[in-house]
Amino acid sequence: MEKPSIAAKRATFLREYMDLRNKYKFVWLDETWIFQKGSMKSKSWQDIDIRSSPARGVSTGKRYIVLHAGGEDGWIDGCSLTFAADSKTGDYHGQMNGEKFMKWWFQLLDKLHEPTVIVMDTAPYHSIQAFTHFF
Repeated sequence: MEKPSIAAKRATFLREYMDLRNKYKFVWLDETWIFQKGSMKSKSWQDIDIRSSPARGVSTGKRYIVLHAGGEDGWIDGCSLTFAADSKTGDYHGQMNGEKFMKWWFQLLDKLHEPTVIVMDTAPYHSIQAFTHFF
């Protein structure tokens, strides 16, 4: 079950999305991680039913953090950020920071040539107040 406050936020987002989708392009961004050899951790967001879950391998090799943005036209060229993480365990969000994100953010903005709505989650480094410093 989901909290009513979460359902209300989703409903608000969807109403705003419907109002804006014919006026602006939308770009979505997010980060994830992958191991060098492509194996997964033992946790998964997939169904716990073994028949429908992806195979779970051993965490081997370096772990890389990947940040990218795209929209209805596909990935935005020149806007991928991939770097080796400092550790093989723990939440990958701890590997990203405001400085890395800001540098990447301006690469993204340079690639956008028309009014665009950028959609991102609430990771702390997505909302640092240093933005005003750069303008």
